[in-house]
Amino acid sequence: MNKYRIKHVAGLGYFPQVKVGFSCFSDIWKRIAYHGNNLYGLYDDDRHPMDTSNEAENLIRDYDASINATNNPTYKDFTL
Repeated sequence: MNKYRIKHVAGLGYFPQVKVGFSCFSDIWKRIAYHGNNLYGLYDDDRHPMDTSNEAENLIRDYDASINATNNPTYKDFTL
């Protein structure tokens, strides 16, 4: 199960993030970005903030749903 957080930077905005690992000193978090057509990317930088925490929550929810759909495909997801 993935761990998520919303990083808030005052004066900039909200950054939806997913935990992708850890180092000896801290956890490693990546920013989630949506590229359209149900494609997502994970990034180290804090670019393209969201205006509200609700927008960030919705992106996390959509990202998590896409990961679950990929890991648990239905018969409709298979092409023969």
